[in-house]
Amino acid sequence: MFSAEDHTEQAFNNVRDAVRTPLYGCDCYAYGLLAAGCVDLVVEADLKPYDYMALVPIVQEAGGVMTDWLVRPKTPSCFHDVVIA
Repeated sequence: MFSAEDHTEQAFNNVRDAVRTPLYGCDCYAYGLLAAGCVDLVVEADLKPYDYMALVPIVQEAGGVMTDWLVRPKTPSCFHDVVIA
């Protein structure tokens, strides 16, 4: 899911090691937990626009932001790896 070639694997491992309880395989449920304030962060890789576009307004209306690893805002045309908080 994350690649050692572009350093996202190490970045993900750093985040995973810093959180209290990492969750895996939540798919869209993780975004609901985020919007409800039950989790602080969702990290994904290899997303296509159809994987996340319906979730953008939910996350944003709950006060969240969707960025890449360099904290650049995400748009439909440039979405691959994502950090959502």
